[in-house]
Amino acid sequence: MIAKLISIALLVGLFSGFVEAQDRSDSLLYQFYGEALNHIDKKNFEKADESFKKVFSLKTTMPDELAYFYGYTQLNLFNFKKGREFLQKYLELRGDTGRFSSYASTYLNYADCQEFGNYKVKEICNACDGHGTAQAECPTCQGKGREICDLCGSIGLIKKRDQFGESFATCTKCTGMGFFTCTNCKGALNITRNCFLCDGKGSVYIKKDCDATIIAPN
Repeated sequence: MIAKLISIALLVGLFSGFVEAQDRSDSLLYQFYGEALNHIDKKNFEKADESFKKVFSLKTTMPDELAYFYGYTQLNLFNFKKGREFLQKYLELRGDTGRFSSYASTYLNYADCQEFGNYKVKEICNACDGHGTAQAECPTCQGKGREICDLCGSIGLIKKRDQFGESFATCTKCTGMGFFTCTNCKGALNITRNCFLCDGKGSVYIKKDCDATIIAPN
């Protein structure tokens, strides 16, 4: 009984220590994160970068918005590759509904222009009108809706041999028709497949030349 109580006390102590360590980690996270945001507000991006490095050293769960602000900081330090990486990460986490999603998309265009001389715009696929799929002639039956019976060779009869010699009987596969409904399109003549242009995504990225509409982070 004493040993059991000691074990319980040890577990409670370990758990309490973990909670305290987690609380300290969270406290430091928001301390360093706050420092970084303060430096960004003052346009001191070198200092902001140092504060972010302190945040990353904690190796703990971080707010989604941190990815945006770190990417923003990297762009202002002309680290376009890293800036793009974190802005894309923010968009992956928050999609189009995030508080800073429109800014992230705009600054990604800026990063592309600085590094590649052009940027990409997402547009609805013209080939499938954004559906992601398209109708195509069935490759199995070439749009006929039926296949020639491979057992009887389309004649509807098969040869049988028994003790009385050779005779013919109705083909068991096509029931004498010489063909059967296409196994691929089920007689529909066409099949639905991913759009060849957008590969089923419904949208494509178009390269565009950089112009005055591309806004730099400030």
